Amino acid sequence: MYSVLLVDDERIILEGLAVVVEWERHGTALAGKAKNGAEALEMIREIRPDIVITDLKMPNMNGLELIAAVREAYPDIVFVILSGYDEFEYAQRAMQYGVRHYLLKPCGEQEIMDTLDRVVAELRAAEERKRYTQGIRAQFEKMKPQLRQQLLKEFLTNKTYGMKEWESCRSIFGLPAEGARVRLILFEPDAASAPEYEQLFALQNISSELIGECAPVHLDAAIGDRVAVLCDAAPLERLMPVIGNVQRVYQAYYGIETTAAVSDEADVGSLRRLYKETLESLSGRFYLGGGSIITRADTPQPANMLDLPDAEELARAVRSGSAAEAESLLSDCFRRLKDMRLDVQVAKTYLAELYMVLIRQAPQDRLSGYFERAVSFLASETLGQMERFVLDIAREIASSYYDANLQHRSELVRRMIACIQERLGDETLTLGRLASEVFFMNADYLGRLFRKETGERFSNYLLAARIERAKRLIAESGPSSLRIGAIAEAVGFGNNPQYFSQVFKKHTSLTPTEFKRKTSEN
Repeated sequence: MYSVLLVDDERIILEGLAVVVEWERHGTALAGKAKNGAEALEMIREIRPDIVITDLKMPNMNGLELIAAVREAYPDIVFVILSGYDEFEYAQRAMQYGVRHYLLKPCGEQEIMDTLDRVVAELRAAEERKRYTQGIRAQFEKMKPQLRQQLLKEFLTNKTYGMKEWESCRSIFGLPAEGARVRLILFEPDAASAPEYEQLFALQNISSELIGECAPVHLDAAIGDRVAVLCDAAPLERLMPVIGNVQRVYQAYYGIETTAAVSDEADVGSLRRLYKETLESLSGRFYLGGGSIITRADTPQPANMLDLPDAEELARAVRSGSAAEAESLLSDCFRRLKDMRLDVQVAKTYLAELYMVLIRQAPQDRLSGYFERAVSFLASETLGQMERFVLDIAREIASSYYDANLQHRSELVRRMIACIQERLGDETLTLGRLASEVFFMNADYLGRLFRKETGERFSNYLLAARIERAKRLIAESGPSSLRIGAIAEAVGFGNNPQYFSQVFKKHTSLTPTEFKRKTSEN
């Protein structure tokens, strides 16, 4: 039922209308009667009727004044004007207030009922429109978060979206005006598999809430496996700790590290450029590792000449079985790559070649396994992962060479010692002659190998062996007279007994004669 207020200063008309009209039959109920505009205004404030049927000419406050007073405060009240033939000017003025219904005095019962039916139909239509509008508005409010997400996606990825579209959406979504300075932050979970919807939803909420405490967040959205947050252009020194807090909170809940890329500040018309910038910055995770916060300054640069260690040097270290040397060369290589910040694909191409250099040194029976592992190596997401992978490979191959060479090295040194013992009397015996005439190897390599196995330099070992042989010869000579010259010649000192005596005393603290006497006494 719609409530009706009757207003007329003529009592007979007021009472007549109240009695004659079958209000309920027309979906209405008579809520009250007023004798003038002032009395009607008080009643309107009290009962808030849906329909007011009012005369125009009344004392204290006429119908037009009543309409004007009510229209501003209660714009939904429908007015029906009672007017006479001589009140056309009033009726015209009433039209300016939006009044569309008139009853000409004197009016019949049917005319009043027809007008009521039209007014009720209008009110019902207005209510239906209002319900529909409210439903649409409620649905819009419900969908607003999704619409805001889609809006950010379009502005970041769709080249047809520009400032014209931004301005049309600005008032609806509360976006900043053209020229406002903003930053874009892109989060990417460092999970081995694509994050679940719940995980991305949580990351979006955590990042938006925490960043919003530092800088107003205008839009946020999940785009693929990443979360984008558009906020005011807060200084990096304020923003960085907050982003770090987002990463810590997210890891505490889900056990997953998150890499973040932060754009430079720019106006809102540069969103696509900022998105491209943050995507490129995320590639810096290859060098900095997961859980980093990356800016454009950390982004890999175009390739220059590769100032990196010689691959052949690495191959030699591995073949020699020196895992420590191979590790040192590789660590230096990865350090330089990290400093150079080459394009990721350029760096991976170089590392693929390095990997091939390594596995070419492997035994034939292991090659197929190393080729299979190359897929995992190249799929590594960070430089640190690739470094750990290739160091393990280098250790494995170097260790296999070390084990294979160990027996060979020991045998080689045993042969060198045997040659020394056989040729102690040869004063021309040197490492160089032994290397070139007997073993046909590089003298430096042979010397290093000898020292590694015996703990002594070749020349020191040779001299010590000669003195030991001399001591046995002196002891075995018995009481016969000492022939220092003959002993010196027998142990490789040639025709230089004086030098032999000096070296002997240096090693034994005794001259050959003193050593002979002491030996005889014992």
